[in-house]
Amino acid sequence: ICQSAFDCCEELISITLPSSLRQIHDYAFNGCDNIDVVALPEGVKNIGKGAFGGCTKLRSILMAITMQKLEDGAFDGCTSIEEFSIPNDFKNRMFGLVPSASKWKKIYLLSTEYYKMPKNCTPNKSCTLYVPDAFLAQFKADADWMQFGAIEPLSKSRYFTKEGFLK
Repeated sequence: ICQSAFDCCEELISITLPSSLRQIHDYAFNGCDNIDVVALPEGVKNIGKGAFGGCTKLRSILMAITMQKLEDGAFDGCTSIEEFSIPNDFKNRMFGLVPSASKWKKIYLLSTEYYKMPKNCTPNKSCTLYVPDAFLAQFKADADWMQFGAIEPLSKSRYFTKEGFLK
């Protein structure tokens, strides 16, 4: 999707993206205030700077485990985010890219390994953390991760398989 393709398109409420899509360029959906959910197909590898910036009603961002590049500021100003996934390659940055930690309700860690909680993560007791089934015990045994309200296996989520792929 080209740079600024839907910039400030307030009439845009939902988007369905084709599996052939590979990249969302800078500011593609910037200021689209009424977008509620973004579910990116596994083909999307790159999201540009400010791609969803200022989407103030955006509640859910679901990215595939195959995501490769996520520019800083991709979700700046998205103050209503309650649910999001963290692809493996962004585990140490993603929490800092998603604002409003107090509103988080569900986070999906799409990881190929267990890892310590990043320093930029602000746990929220009303948030459920979904982790790969194979590492559930390790995440539950970590006092830092246990600051979240609950830790559940990805296989219990409605979006992801136990390995972290989209259902």
